[in-house]
Amino acid sequence: TSIVDQIKELIKQFPSLTEALEELPYPRASLLTHLFNTTIYSLIFSRVAISDQMDEIAMASIFHDIGLSESHFKTIFHNRRNLKKRDMFLLEAHIEKTIEILEKKYVPITKVMKEVVLTHHENYDGTGFPHGLSIQQLKPHQLILPMADLLDRIRIVSSGEKERTFEDSFERLKAYSKRSALGAKVDIRLFDTIDNYLKSLN
Repeated sequence: TSIVDQIKELIKQFPSLTEALEELPYPRASLLTHLFNTTIYSLIFSRVAISDQMDEIAMASIFHDIGLSESHFKTIFHNRRNLKKRDMFLLEAHIEKTIEILEKKYVPITKVMKEVVLTHHENYDGTGFPHGLSIQQLKPHQLILPMADLLDRIRIVSSGEKERTFEDSFERLKAYSKRSALGAKVDIRLFDTIDNYLKSLN
């Protein structure tokens, strides 16, 4: 059984996807929990929007930030609005580093997985990195992880802070998608598809 299959089984333990989205992610600022959380979000979002590539998107989510060390992840998380030049370099370099690690460890990487990892910091308006790709240059399966990644960053709290619910975090994501530079990570059509589906479950 693959890791993705095991996470799918975890999700199935909940009466609904909305309950799984609320209860399963662990909103703490660590690399391991970030990878776990984004995999849950990616699995559920891709199940709604791009079901035929769900497993590959989820596998890419599991590995997408392993090019960052735990200390680098925490530095970038806590200072993400004012990164020093060295931290910005590490952030931009971690994408290729992740692929390098996976290939060195002989982890099977499909074309879809590689595309997802390589573009998870691209923005649909062309302001992301490493290649400044726009929505016209990105495929549907490349739009899931950036949204899951941003959602987790919104929901993550530091020790001692009050936890945010999934509903509150998703509403913040919706607000970002309409008025913030961070919203460039969210394809509004994809967001609306997922939002409408989740609302239909209530």
